[in-house]
Amino acid sequence: MAISFEHPTLLYALGLLPLLAVLQLILPRARRVTVSSLAFWQAAGTDAAVSSARRRRRADWASILLLALLAALILAVSGPTLAGREDAGVACTVVIDASPSLLMTDGSPRTRLDRLRQRMDALLADLGPDTPISVIVLPDEAGRGPLEGRVEDLRPVVERELRASDTPLTARETRNRVLLAHGRTHAPVVLMTDLSPYDEAAGARPPQVFVVATGGAAKNVALTRAAVSYRDGRAGAMLSVTAPDPAPEAATVTLSGPGMPEHRVVVSLRPGRQTWSFPVPAALPDRIALSVDVADDFAADNRMDLVRIEGRRYRVAYVGRPDAALLALLAAAGADVFEADQPPEIWPSNLDLGLFVDGLPPGDFPYPAVVVNPPASCGPLVLTPQVRRGVSGWRLAAQSDPLTEHLPVTGPAAGAVRVFELGPSAAAVIETAQGDPLVVRWGQDAAERVAVLLDIDRAASTWADEVSFVLFWDNCLSHLAREAVSTVRYVTPVSGAAALGEIEGQQTSGPAVDETAEAVAAVSRHRRDRVERGLPLWPWLTLAALGLLVARTRITR
Repeated sequence: MAISFEHPTLLYALGLLPLLAVLQLILPRARRVTVSSLAFWQAAGTDAAVSSARRRRRADWASILLLALLAALILAVSGPTLAGREDAGVACTVVIDASPSLLMTDGSPRTRLDRLRQRMDALLADLGPDTPISVIVLPDEAGRGPLEGRVEDLRPVVERELRASDTPLTARETRNRVLLAHGRTHAPVVLMTDLSPYDEAAGARPPQVFVVATGGAAKNVALTRAAVSYRDGRAGAMLSVTAPDPAPEAATVTLSGPGMPEHRVVVSLRPGRQTWSFPVPAALPDRIALSVDVADDFAADNRMDLVRIEGRRYRVAYVGRPDAALLALLAAAGADVFEADQPPEIWPSNLDLGLFVDGLPPGDFPYPAVVVNPPASCGPLVLTPQVRRGVSGWRLAAQSDPLTEHLPVTGPAAGAVRVFELGPSAAAVIETAQGDPLVVRWGQDAAERVAVLLDIDRAASTWADEVSFVLFWDNCLSHLAREAVSTVRYVTPVSGAAALGEIEGQQTSGPAVDETAEAVAAVSRHRRDRVERGLPLWPWLTLAALGLLVARTRITR
């Protein structure tokens, strides 16, 4: 058991006690007095000698007791406490933003990743090898979740995992994950990133959240959109590019693929976003690539790989609160969308699918439907009073279901999810980590229904900023739509690649931030607060001082 002191600087006063002891030894103890005769002392003889020796011993004991009294008083006022046991749990959560923008060079030979590794080493060294920590790597592509252990044990893992991912990561998603990490452990959180996601637009930073950002000012030309489609037997390409200020004067757009000659077009660049459309050869292979040939600080977003698919053109009724992300996705999928705030009296004919956001479909709706964030019981789903808060991730309850095809094992984070009970005709497709339903389906053919029991608004969850959002809704369209017009187009095989330039390519500049010292101090305070209240020793030392005072008084009488 360790002893801690509230005022440890007062212990320096103990160093004066040896000095007082030396002074007691060297100073004369007897006082010289002149008398007229020694007859009285001579008459006393041996008794006088014995009495003198006794007085010397009493004086020695009085000095010892005085020194002990002073030591007890000094220790008492320094506030000693016999420490108790330290609570289990982590003392610090380290969130690592390992998004692709770490590969930006910012006009220097070193990448942001190189500088971040250096800052990480300094942080772990300052925390100390025995500090229990939790490490979260974003994006969590492996679905492993937080890593917990001592700094000494996790350091090799962190060094191995600290690399740039291929998956985009939005600032909103980063902030939500940091907030969830703090809510899980209530320990200080250190965000290791290249650019801080906290600014005036994002609002105030939560307390006990510290940022270590390498900063930078990259000059990047980002390819944000690319597509090739057929119309009337002819092929055309479309691409959007965002350029910095000042922008390069020109760039070469290259269309390439196996077995075909490269097709090049020279375009003029200006600061901001531009979109170009131009014809391309009609005979194209199944896999092609569109690239912008320009020298900048981030080459990863200068190219998009596309694959040929034979798709369908969907006819969708969208009823309820407009969601920008979902509507944009429908537009990208080539859907003809009929929008309405409330279910109409007469539905358009030949619909493929109905989408009801924050509302319920009529009982006689004659087409397949997806209900998003239902406000009440729906079909075999019964709304309960329970609300699951701080949801992080999901699990695929039905691995072979068409709705979960190609979905990652990790899911979005949400502030709160309402809990529904399932009737016998309903089957959970996706569940929360706690086993609550997130996506449920029932019925078949024209009466088939899918319920998404999650608020997809960006203010409520991170789903709209994740790759799984695109994949899930593409699965819904492909599986639920009844009949659709066939089309031929080229799309990115990995949806995250399409968002690389849109999300990561825009993270070009921001100040360097190093709050390592503040974070280490907060961790130290947190660990002190986690120590169980120990036994204060000052009352016992005070009683000991009183006892010593009484003993010295009796001796000196």
